[in-house]
Amino acid sequence: MDQFVSIRTCRWNDCYYQFTQAKRTCGSYLKHITDHLEANKAHQCLWKDCNQILESQEELATHISEEHGIPNSWTTHTSMHYCYEHDVWCHSNQMWDAHLHFQHLQRLNDFCGLLKERGVVMVAAHCLFCLGDTKPLSVRFAQYHDVFDLHKHMTGHLAKLGTLKACPHPICKDTLDSESDFWDHATSVHGIPSFGPRRITGKRKRPEDGDNNKVRKGLKVA
Repeated sequence: MDQFVSIRTCRWNDCYYQFTQAKRTCGSYLKHITDHLEANKAHQCLWKDCNQILESQEELATHISEEHGIPNSWTTHTSMHYCYEHDVWCHSNQMWDAHLHFQHLQRLNDFCGLLKERGVVMVAAHCLFCLGDTKPLSVRFAQYHDVFDLHKHMTGHLAKLGTLKACPHPICKDTLDSESDFWDHATSVHGIPSFGPRRITGKRKRPEDGDNNKVRKGLKVA
């Protein structure tokens, strides 16, 4: 990639790391520069004593890319992620993690089912168990657009747990008596589609819609 050819020395603050011919690769540049960005919590540009302060890590990454010609993992399209719910593409893992944090984690509600219109996925489902995990956001908010795959995945969680006493969704406090009770609860409360002719219809609740419990009234089984 041509934009990497001219960068031989890292000019971030007092780093001055030398990119040798062997290390002058796309991956080495991206990792080195992105590590600097992620360690900078003040979102301040320190490239060649620029010192400009930006609003977020993403804006800082865009700034050094556009103003200083420094590529990084935020602005170099090394991977693509599509969010069904918001109909947006994220062009890097960093952008995807930021999207999941601000648009999903911080606006989390109890509906995480699968919505389709004429067979086309409008909103992908999330696993109730993974949402409450401590794994990376990309794992917790993995998108499922196939009912069979979703049920198979969640059944694997149930097999490992053995006995389930409460709903695993991080903001749900409901108690459960059996596995059958869990699946009924997952369908009626969280919008997880069941096998068979029934399908869940409705919309994901937005934060401005009020209390989380209101989303349950918007779900119906057709």
